[in-house]
Amino acid sequence: MNRLKKLGAAFRSWSAIVALLLAVGMASVPRVSGQEGVGTRDASAATPATAPEAVLGARQDAFNSGDLEATLALFADDAVLISGTRRMTFQGKEEIRRQVQDQIARDQREFAYDRHVEGDHVVQTVRISRNDWRRLGIDSLEAVQEVILRDGLIAFLDTRITPASLAALELAQAAPGILWVTNRSTNNITALRAGTGEVIASVAVGSTPIGITAPQGTRKVYVSDEGSNQVSVISKDTMAVVATIPTGPLPHHIAASPDGSYVYVAEYGANKVSAIDTTTDTLVAEFTTGAPETRTHAVWVSSDGSTVFATNQVTNEIVALDALDGTVRWTVGVGRTPSEILVRPEGDIAFVSIRDEDKVQVVDLRARTILEEFAVGAMPDTLMLTPDGSLLLIGLRGTPAQLAVVELSGADAVSWVDFEGTTTGHNVLSPDGGYSFVAIEGDFPAVAVVDNLERTVTATYYLGAGRPHGVYYDPEPLR
Repeated sequence: MNRLKKLGAAFRSWSAIVALLLAVGMASVPRVSGQEGVGTRDASAATPATAPEAVLGARQDAFNSGDLEATLALFADDAVLISGTRRMTFQGKEEIRRQVQDQIARDQREFAYDRHVEGDHVVQTVRISRNDWRRLGIDSLEAVQEVILRDGLIAFLDTRITPASLAALELAQAAPGILWVTNRSTNNITALRAGTGEVIASVAVGSTPIGITAPQGTRKVYVSDEGSNQVSVISKDTMAVVATIPTGPLPHHIAASPDGSYVYVAEYGANKVSAIDTTTDTLVAEFTTGAPETRTHAVWVSSDGSTVFATNQVTNEIVALDALDGTVRWTVGVGRTPSEILVRPEGDIAFVSIRDEDKVQVVDLRARTILEEFAVGAMPDTLMLTPDGSLLLIGLRGTPAQLAVVELSGADAVSWVDFEGTTTGHNVLSPDGGYSFVAIEGDFPAVAVVDNLERTVTATYYLGAGRPHGVYYDPEPLR
């Protein structure tokens, strides 16, 4: 995945640019002093038509109107253009023609402001928009342009998108889907653009919504309403509740089968898992997970859909159930108060968060033994594994709000990301595993976006009020 440090390495130093300009025949290049301290232009240095302000204004007007020939007419024959997020260099009219033609085809627009002029050198800030960015929910990006004119024509134009805008674009490209977030105190769910935080809709559901999932191919969202002992079903097309499904007591964490046919719900007030048919939106079975006193907290479905795994908190065990008939295949004892279970796609290893011991246990599912355990911080809860299997991300229910990041390289090194909040809710990953989206409770309820490689918070999506809890990343866009 690209990161700003790598992108930054691609930026040319000014000395390299000067060398390039000299190579194409520009014997004299004004020295760039940067945007700060650039002086005002001497009005007698050029005629009105060839003054930098007039030339750049004419270029902006021609470019924004889609007039390729008028735009190219304002460039010198040997001009140099540096453009794009990848900082590509185009030299001469023909190369520049191809690039400008591509930009116009993308409906790219530029609007300059904060212009500083010194002789034939200009530094200006611009806002740039184009269709593919708008489809990601980004209205425009900020850039700084450095321009050198010669004989009233543009000899050099370098457009550098600012680091903050590059970071925003990278996030939007990595997570183009939808975030579904439950709010356990305002009794609603919120749909946001994952890459920008733009709120798309809010839908009222039952009391104390906890878990949430959007099964593949259903065009529906399922919410476990713990305080109402039901699951609410929301249509993505109408953004309204289209069904409520009664369940056993305290429906808590929720997961869908890989093909979207079933939704499984842990009944935290009992020893059962509810099985819901997503075609009929009915409760078709309740699977018994253990002794009557067991409180089933969370579920996980195997990658082939054949097995449902569950955590039983009172009896301190994990259990494997047949996904079709609920037959208990096996039970393994674990630490005190297991919260969540995550099973690798290969089906061989499970990670179990042990809330009352502040650790994660690693279980060999074939030998049904605990391989190892490691401390991760206060009250570990939801677990996420990056697609390459290198990082385990754990939301901590202690105070202050934290996300634990475990490097599964053999040393199991743990680091933490701190948030401004009292505790975390659930956490999910972007498709490439580069970002975590973490529900944050506190004075400023939000979803925090974490760069998993850098271990930094790159964005915060404030939700206004309540206690955000469940979070689900849905790759399917809303229509």
